[in-house]
Amino acid sequence: MKKWFLLVMLMGGVAMINHAATITSTATGGNWGTASTWAGGVIPKTTDDVVIANGATVTIDGNYTCINLTVGQGSSGLLQTDGKNRTVLVNGTLLVNTGATFNLSRVLLTVAGNTTIYGTLKDDNNNGNASFSGLFTIAATGSFSTSNTS
Repeated sequence: MKKWFLLVMLMGGVAMINHAATITSTATGGNWGTASTWAGGVIPKTTDDVVIANGATVTIDGNYTCINLTVGQGSSGLLQTDGKNRTVLVNGTLLVNTGATFNLSRVLLTVAGNTTIYGTLKDDNNNGNASFSGLFTIAATGSFSTSNTS
């Protein structure tokens, strides 16, 4: 009986370790790779869900991976790059909420799950690149734009 209990406890512990945390930016934001950008001072790991808070501007300053990525919480929020070539891999879903903007400028974006745009997804300097594996939906309030003229 004790061995069975120990086995159940160990399995439960493993399940808790593998469960994704939701990491939300502060209201002001900052660089993705800086602890002060995130509520609680925790930089998102590859196994986390990431939320860019309303009012925040988060700058992609490295190459990052997450499970799900949400830009904005319904009224604002901006995800942008630092002007250098960067890679963002979303292993789950991408959601850009109403009033929020994700500027792909110089980002290689890969989304393995579904993408829903209620806000704005844009590439304002023709250097972004995106790959969407799941369903790609632009809502009536959403927009996708690029400066690509070719």
